[in-house]
Amino acid sequence: MANIDKDKLLNELARASGGKMDMEKIKKAAENEDISSLVSALPENDKNKIMNILNDKDSLKALLKNPQVNDIINSFLGKGGK
Repeated sequence: MANIDKDKLLNELARASGGKMDMEKIKKAAENEDISSLVSALPENDKNKIMNILNDKDSLKALLKNPQVNDIINSFLGKGGK
C-alpha cells in the first residue's frame, strides 16, 4: 500500500481548487465525511463529472477498484498513510 501524506493531499486539493476551497474547509469536510461543501465549490464541469460518477453504479465500482483511490480512502480512514 502506498504511503499517503494526508496534509500533502489536502494541500493539493486546496491548490487544485484555484483558491475556491481553503484548507480548513477541506479538513472539516474530510473529518465530517461530507463532500457536499467541497463539490459545491468546484467549477460546474468538475461538479457534474463527480456527480455523474457518484450516481453511476458501474463508474463508482470502477473508481473504487483503483488502487490509488483505495490508498487515499484507507489513509483517511486510518488504515494506512501518515
